[in-house]
Amino acid sequence: LPRKEFLIMSRLARNPERVVPAEEIWQHGWGRRSPLNAESLHVHIYRLRRRIEPYGLHIETMVNVGYRLMIGRSANGS
Repeated sequence: LPRKEFLIMSRLARNPERVVPAEEIWQHGWGRRSPLNAESLHVHIYRLRRRIEPYGLHIETMVNVGYRLMIGRSANGS
């Protein structure tokens, strides 16, 4: 994985199936002094999703909150 995607994944994997605020993910990957760029984070999440889905891992978007890593479930919840 590219560095930013690895950092995002490592943050989500600490608490699988629990929502991690977008701001917290951003700070983990870009540093506390860098203001949240939601569009950039969304692009990185999109790329990461494509890489991990073959392994039964899925990232769900929790609108206006953050993201959560789901293990062993399809994107439609089955």
